[in-house]
Amino acid sequence: MKKLDDLMFALLLKKLDFMQKHPDKVSAEQLSFAESLLAKVKGALSISDHVDWKVECEVRKYHNEKDLSMGKHYDVAHAGGNIVTDSGANAMLKLITGDLLTSPFSNANAVIAVGNNTTPENATQTGLIAIPPYYVAKGMDSGFPQVTGRNVVFKSTFNNDEANFSWNEFSIQNGIGSNKIALNRKVENLGTKATGIWTVQITISIVSTPSV
Repeated sequence: MKKLDDLMFALLLKKLDFMQKHPDKVSAEQLSFAESLLAKVKGALSISDHVDWKVECEVRKYHNEKDLSMGKHYDVAHAGGNIVTDSGANAMLKLITGDLLTSPFSNANAVIAVGNNTTPENATQTGLIAIPPYYVAKGMDSGFPQVTGRNVVFKSTFNNDEANFSWNEFSIQNGIGSNKIALNRKVENLGTKATGIWTVQITISIVSTPSV
């Protein structure tokens, strides 16, 4: 019986790992099952309510300006999850309490940074590990970030001559200078950019999940 339980648990972990790596291939039924499972796990751990920080990154790839204007991408890459950095969490708390010394993650300040480093993410990190020219930070597209309900969307566009290397890490920052704060960091290969125009859209959702 124990071997059967272990096998079922291993299969479940394998399925969850696949869902994490390929969020675009997860059906609504599978997502609902995972959310139900999460609620039961929290109940088993006596967690009455929990706030989840959910992140989805989508990279759309275009050959040129014409294709971009037509919305004609040749590929889409997805990444789910990330690590909230210690400095990022501290900045959020300061902004909530009105600390004017902390720059907001606004259209004027926020950037999406991409790099080629594959060092696993860790909360103590203060930003991406890569260094120029294998690190590029790009400001927000017009109208971003956008806040709707419990979601905020950041979006940046990297042009033909920008960030042409393997995209292995990304982060949202409130600037590019020495005093910048990285809100988060995620390591996942999103493809190798050699030419063309890539857009990066990162959606952060704050979700309350009560246990059942």
